Amino acid sequence: MEVQRQQRYDPESNRGAGKTVDRVMACVNLVPIGGAIAVVLFILLSEALGHPLQKVRVASLSLSLPSTPSPPPSSTISGNWSVALSVKNHMPLWRRLSWDHAQVMLFYRGEFVAGTFLQGFCLPSGGKTTVETGAAAFSREVKDRVAQAIAKDSEDGGVMELELRLLNSDGDWRDWSDWDSFVCHGLKVGFSSQNQSQVGSLLSCSTHKCA
Repeated sequence: MEVQRQQRYDPESNRGAGKTVDRVMACVNLVPIGGAIAVVLFILLSEALGHPLQKVRVASLSLSLPSTPSPPPSSTISGNWSVALSVKNHMPLWRRLSWDHAQVMLFYRGEFVAGTFLQGFCLPSGGKTTVETGAAAFSREVKDRVAQAIAKDSEDGGVMELELRLLNSDGDWRDWSDWDSFVCHGLKVGFSSQNQSQVGSLLSCSTHKCA
């Protein structure tokens, strides 16, 4: 009759199994810690990089100038303009997007032409809205070369390239320290003659996104 060998207790094997369990438990415990670190980093990044988490694009832009501009040496440009902006909040769930004192400024070849304010709004995370300025009149003295260039670009069939700057603060437009600041480059406006005025509207081929 064959005698079965009695299995001997191996403490090293048992110790190895215990280490494996410890490693698994350590990994399990690291999951919530890692998650908490990720949340904290996301909060910090959303605070530091709030600007990219707000999406702004120019929905429409119109500009109306008199057909007979003011002659030099006054170099005064006047007319009416309006802009509509599409805004979306991509920030985290607990971050609302609030604009209370948003200013929009229109520039031509680096020269400030016109400015007005947007109506305040508040958006939840994932919210989207369109804000408009309504028609705003402007009259401003500019350099002679700028006035002449505007008169030429606004002729019937002409195209004018403009820049829009947006600043959500009470500060001056020269102060860009606020992270709610956007610049919309390369806005091309096409003009046509209507009722003794040169009326321009945003072309579909124009760049509409603001950064």
